[in-house]
Amino acid sequence: MSNPDPDLVWIERCAVGDERAMRYLVERYQGLIFGLSRRYLGNSEDAEEVAVSTFLKLWKSAATFRGDCSVRAHLCRIALNLCLAVIAPSQGPFRFPAHRPKSRHNWSGFLLL
Repeated sequence: MSNPDPDLVWIERCAVGDERAMRYLVERYQGLIFGLSRRYLGNSEDAEEVAVSTFLKLWKSAATFRGDCSVRAHLCRIALNLCLAVIAPSQGPFRFPAHRPKSRHNWSGFLLL
């Protein structure tokens, strides 16, 4: 039996427009989200923008949060996706190397798409 996420109550309150609930979640997770973003992006300015955007996305989508994961995990995923969106344009499109060494493992059918 798993423990229920205590933050689910706060998400439910955000879903009905409770700004105090949102303030609580921001205060609780802002350090985590900023730190994660800073590690991925390498600078504080972009990390701050991603952190703000992360909480804004949470606020706008609180009513559709299904609770399949913890609020913490959900916020980290939002932040990571935003970081990747910032990084991707600066690196150009991803391409596999022309020559990939053969793996001794058969990974076909392993990817969950």
